[in-house]
Amino acid sequence: GRCLLQEGDRDGVEKILAACAKGQPRACFQAAEMYREGQYGLAKDAALSLRYTKWAAHLGDAQALSNLGNMLVNGLGVVRDDAKAVRL
Repeated sequence: GRCLLQEGDRDGVEKILAACAKGQPRACFQAAEMYREGQYGLAKDAALSLRYTKWAAHLGDAQALSNLGNMLVNGLGVVRDDAKAVRL
């Protein structure tokens, strides 16, 4: 479930990104959160956070689906789209 990395843990970050690249939904969600918050030595990057959130949602991560719906309803980093949010 949750990310158990220590601040500055680049090896752990690389493992999460590698797991995401292999299609692990939870790893993609964690990557999205790390970029959204600028954690573990990564710079805040809204575009990458959105990309990883969309990918995690596509892979079926429930929390990513919820976050993406929230982003769509509120227009956070995306064009507001209530209809699309409901379809999630």
